[in-house]
Amino acid sequence: MPQLSEIQDIENTRLILWDLMLEETVSNTINLPTHIHHPKRIIEYLSTQKMKEALEIFKPISHFENGKPFIHDGPHISISHGTKIAGFIRSDKPVGLDIQQISPQIGRIRNKFCHPDELNDAQQSEDELAYLTLLWSAKEAVFKIYGEGLVFAEQIRIGPLKNDRNIALAMIYKNSETHMHEIKWQWIKGHVIVWSF
Repeated sequence: MPQLSEIQDIENTRLILWDLMLEETVSNTINLPTHIHHPKRIIEYLSTQKMKEALEIFKPISHFENGKPFIHDGPHISISHGTKIAGFIRSDKPVGLDIQQISPQIGRIRNKFCHPDELNDAQQSEDELAYLTLLWSAKEAVFKIYGEGLVFAEQIRIGPLKNDRNIALAMIYKNSETHMHEIKWQWIKGHVIVWSF
């Protein structure tokens, strides 16, 4: 399970990407939690531990009731497992990470997560399905900063997204307030990796 790459795009933030397809073996399951049995979950667990180690995080990962991972008295973190790539980001500020592979399913649910302006931007793009996948992943990354309580189509607005820039803004409308987040992304092996602050 080798490291694929590391991205250090802002001060005190590191993102590790791991290649899940080059998993050597899942037979070495010493210290594996007793509730993890499925081979996919074993690979996700082992990759998370390897990425955590690569990021020099030695405290255990805990989870809030909503499932959002955190480190007690440690850096802000976010973790994502795509079909072939996993990622783990650590930062001094709240951060969200999402990894998605292009899938027709994203196109089928576009009306559930897109604002009409975002749908228009997607239709004007060179590759509508890739744009929608990037948009979905960007909203997931921003959502992970908050952990709960956001309606994608109404409260998270992204874009427009331009692949020649690989950076955009997200506007969050919550509790009569507007919050702004920066999102960045890269395409690797048919997956989009999106991180947000």
